[in-house]
Amino acid sequence: MSAHDILNRLSETLASRRNVDPEKSYTARLLAGAPDSILKKIGEESAELIMAVKDKERRRIAAESADLVYHLLALLTSCGMSFDDVAEELALREGISGIDEKRSRTEKQEVDDCVFCRIVKGEIPSRKIYEDEEVYAFHDIHPARPVHLLVIPKRHIASLAAAGETSRAVLGRLLLVANRLATENGSPDGFRLIINTGRIGQQEVPHLHAHIIGGPEPVGPMVSHG
Repeated sequence: MSAHDILNRLSETLASRRNVDPEKSYTARLLAGAPDSILKKIGEESAELIMAVKDKERRRIAAESADLVYHLLALLTSCGMSFDDVAEELALREGISGIDEKRSRTEKQEVDDCVFCRIVKGEIPSRKIYEDEEVYAFHDIHPARPVHLLVIPKRHIASLAAAGETSRAVLGRLLLVANRLATENGSPDGFRLIINTGRIGQQEVPHLHAHIIGGPEPVGPMVSHG
């Protein structure tokens, strides 16, 4: 029997213990106290596995590893998941280096957490003023001047410093759209385009964005002195 078959059978057994009397089943008792009871056991089993490895005892290493896997499966069961969910994640990592996989996972998390990416996807409301295949523009929620718009690339680019040669077209598009929007929305005699970048530039949202600042009156000095 393959390791995958064994893990699936264990998952099925764990799932069947959900409705068993906790007084009659160790697994049912674990699941009843989940996740804290299982997390505690995982911590204990991890410590015991570490000691077995340090002692170089192969049988203990195998036994403690089995106990750890069992409790990990119990944790998955308590979360409504199975080993298949883990197998799918492992399959995504097959054939790529750990560094590349970690970078890919980090980048995906950055996109998932990005406020502006969520605005583009419609998950967060905005006062949209323009959208095409490459850029998205909307009113700033805290306008500093009568005209205060934001233009962003729809593709996630963390900052201007992170934009490479592949971003050349979208950067050009962003500038052209900014000029058009400023002219059409109350600042035909000029405007200021601000792209805050990184810590020094006090960039607040880690997604490249340009502020269009304008209106009927001059916007003031570029920077304050002192």
